[in-house]
Amino acid sequence: MAVGGVGFNPLFETMTTIIQALPVVRLLSPKEIAVDAITTELNDLWQNSTDTAVRASTFTLIVYEPEPIQHLLTVIGFYDGPIDGIMGPLTREALFNAQKAYDLPKTGRADETTFAKLKEVYLAASRQGITPTPAEQNYRAADAIAQANPCRIIALCETVEVEQTLQAQVAAYCPIKKQHQSRMVCCEYITLAGSSTALEKYSDSIQELLIPELPQFLWWKGTPGHDRELFLSLANHVTNVILDSATFANSAADLQQVPGLLAQNLPLVDINWQRIAPWQELTAATFDPPERRRSIMEIDEVEVNFERGSSAQAWLYLAWLAGRLGWTPTGYSHEGGDYNLRKISFQSNTGRQVRAELASMPLAEVGDVVGDLMGIKLSSTNPNANCATILCSETAGCMQMELKGGAQACQVEQVNSLSDQNAEQLVSTYFSRSGHDWLYEETMNMLGQILALVVS
Repeated sequence: MAVGGVGFNPLFETMTTIIQALPVVRLLSPKEIAVDAITTELNDLWQNSTDTAVRASTFTLIVYEPEPIQHLLTVIGFYDGPIDGIMGPLTREALFNAQKAYDLPKTGRADETTFAKLKEVYLAASRQGITPTPAEQNYRAADAIAQANPCRIIALCETVEVEQTLQAQVAAYCPIKKQHQSRMVCCEYITLAGSSTALEKYSDSIQELLIPELPQFLWWKGTPGHDRELFLSLANHVTNVILDSATFANSAADLQQVPGLLAQNLPLVDINWQRIAPWQELTAATFDPPERRRSIMEIDEVEVNFERGSSAQAWLYLAWLAGRLGWTPTGYSHEGGDYNLRKISFQSNTGRQVRAELASMPLAEVGDVVGDLMGIKLSSTNPNANCATILCSETAGCMQMELKGGAQACQVEQVNSLSDQNAEQLVSTYFSRSGHDWLYEETMNMLGQILALVVS
């Protein structure tokens, strides 16, 4: 059957690519099941399994996916890949084809106009009785996560239906590794799909699926304010909550929620914080030489350029710098214009007035991570200060800073960003550590003070 002239695919496809590249053994094929029967089904699996396979004893990962873009693309026939919330090549190609079919700007990105159109087509199909048949959810764990041998992955997929029912599915897969092991170490996959109301309704049942004696991680692919009750109910029962502020719809407003959550002693981390680590490290390194060490306190002018689309990395860097140098935010203005300029004023602990400027740089083509830092200039109104520094990313960022002038009088350093900013790769780094990151929390407290001026 076709929807809008496009071949129809059901929401749930055969789960054949649970692990992205590692070969796997299917210990339990994807099986639809009642929510209250999940634990019994999995216990029976291990009681009846052979001695060649055991369940991993590492950690539980909950993945919350709030955006049903892939769901909508699958239902109306543009996408047949994994519904995993990852905007990879397959998803971008599907978006591009959908935009072409519906005469929308061909960006290959999940903008508001595209989402509204996909939802319109989906709802029209539903009214005609063309609805998906819930059977199997095609989630996969990326290699970085699979290599960590998770014990259980619970995927929460928010759909556009309004019903309060929840579809559940269980499966078990064992990655085949080249190590000489007598038994395969396997992972359980639990998929729960339904509306936000349904997921919230079953929050207690979701908590019961956590394995209490093991670390538990919640990867919340959304803002803390989205489905807040569900977020809080899960966040209070896990070892760490993993966010990605690069995906926040409104960077300033959404980031402002984080300090309040940290004040509740929630163990939050942000993988976007990791992405700016090379910028932090190089900033510190440029002032390590003895002749420049004292000059850092002379900085009273800061310029931060970032790729248009998200200002999260710019805010994080500025708050980190302000916290490290003991600045107090005193004012904010939004000038807009071609670079959507934002200006923030501070007072240093020596009484010096500090001015910072955030500039959103338009690019013809942005990378997979929205809002990457491009260039940073640290300088002083004191002409005798030895602190003028430019940090820039590869060609585009360095060219932008040079075009502004004054680069000849600065120490210029090129930042080598993380070799892999992929969300799954960054998320996997938290599985071997847990608890609070004091520097991140200190930075977020400073950012909360800055953003109080922005959104007041």
